[in-house]
Amino acid sequence: MTPRIHRGLDGSGEYVRRFLGEVPVERTLLVCRPASFEQSGAREWLTDILGTRPPVFAAFSSNPKIEEVEQGVRRFRATGAKAIIAVGGGSILDMAKLVNYFGSRELSLDEYLANPTARSGPLRPLLAIPTTAGSGSEATRFAVVYRGLAKYSVSDPAIRPGHVLLVPEFTASASPYQTACSGMDALAQGIESHWAVEATAASRGYAREAIRLALTHLPAAVDHPTLRDRSAMLEAAHLAGKAIDISKTTGAHAFSYILTSTFGLPHGHAVGLLLPAFVRLHHQAGIELNGIDDHRLRDLMRAIGLDRKLPVTTDELETLFNQHVNLERLANNPVPVSAEFIRTIAAGLAEKGFPPHPAQPDADP
Repeated sequence: MTPRIHRGLDGSGEYVRRFLGEVPVERTLLVCRPASFEQSGAREWLTDILGTRPPVFAAFSSNPKIEEVEQGVRRFRATGAKAIIAVGGGSILDMAKLVNYFGSRELSLDEYLANPTARSGPLRPLLAIPTTAGSGSEATRFAVVYRGLAKYSVSDPAIRPGHVLLVPEFTASASPYQTACSGMDALAQGIESHWAVEATAASRGYAREAIRLALTHLPAAVDHPTLRDRSAMLEAAHLAGKAIDISKTTGAHAFSYILTSTFGLPHGHAVGLLLPAFVRLHHQAGIELNGIDDHRLRDLMRAIGLDRKLPVTTDELETLFNQHVNLERLANNPVPVSAEFIRTIAAGLAEKGFPPHPAQPDADP
């Protein structure tokens, strides 16, 4: 099913009411995180539309864990949810997708992993409203969940939200750091999608426009954003999501997940640290991206405040990379990744003693 998309605040209330149709508010599960829901302005907006607050599931962390998904499924079933509205960043949208997927069907994560092709029953209608411009989760058939340090991706076209609302005003409360991390995720997804083994003409078209928008608008969106910049970055993230929905991501993402799990870096920051090295690797293999090279990306990382070293030795980081690389994403990389390259990226990022970035309580990754 092609998702129904509405852009902008104008007409957004009527769009939500049409989405719900005859479903009563008390049978609608709202998935959000309280801080971002309030700060984005979405809480007041949605309350005005619905007249009251629906049942809420908000008890989960920035990187959804399987135990939290199970809690969400119990909440979903206890409320007898007939529809879901998800408001927030990529992890919040992923959580809503997972709760819908496993709540609408008698299926556990272990059963899914044992037989990813198993299908049973329709899902509830899901409206995704992103409040960050990065993951593009509202456009993808994937949702990420962690068990310990291990990251799993649930993949099924049915998990993709059928309804999407893109309101740039809801991203205005994001801090410069959050905006930078989210924007780098969108840019990385666009770049990786463009060269991915599984890329198609359609996914490359989405990817090229996502890259163009991100390179043009991300610095301003971080430093002195206008609504035009925020709108462009929200569109870049959505297009990058549409691109990876077809192609999936590649090497930079494959090595990024352990940086998030180990060092607490937001996903976009983690993948941004790896992206210049992968662009250089592909450039050396003759894969060009319209003049985008590692120097330009390093300059961008510095300009938006994401240039960092990690508080480990080269040996420690190399070991982490080798033990925790996502092999599925790595297999989608068109250029082989050698042990020497892994050693090189570890050496480029390792430096004991870097101070962590100031914490962002309840920040949506």
